[in-house]
Amino acid sequence: MHQDRTHHYIGASNENIAIDSSSPNSGALQLSFDGAVLGAPPQSVRFSPKVGDERDLVATLTGPPGSHCAISITNVDGGTDVTILSVGAGAFHDTVILEFITASAATTAFIADALKGPGK
Repeated sequence: MHQDRTHHYIGASNENIAIDSSSPNSGALQLSFDGAVLGAPPQSVRFSPKVGDERDLVATLTGPPGSHCAISITNVDGGTDVTILSVGAGAFHDTVILEFITASAATTAFIADALKGPGK
């Protein structure tokens, strides 16, 4: 899969999405994907089989100010993408939405070629 901007990923039909997290130092982490609540990480979900569909991962850390944890998505441009959730002063939660868009085979091939660089 390819990350084209913060919290926005492009992948192939039914491509695997591996999700993990650190343990929150306090508070509780809740994950939902495409509207369904997930169990404790690690979890594995998939891009939609339909080109153009978007599926969202919603991660919410609820706890006292200072609560924090990290969410990771593997196999993003050959590496791991990490997002930090941190509950700030005067707040009781931090939420992030990660978007996963299914690309056409032609778009996926173009991205793979572009990431190789010129002349490769």
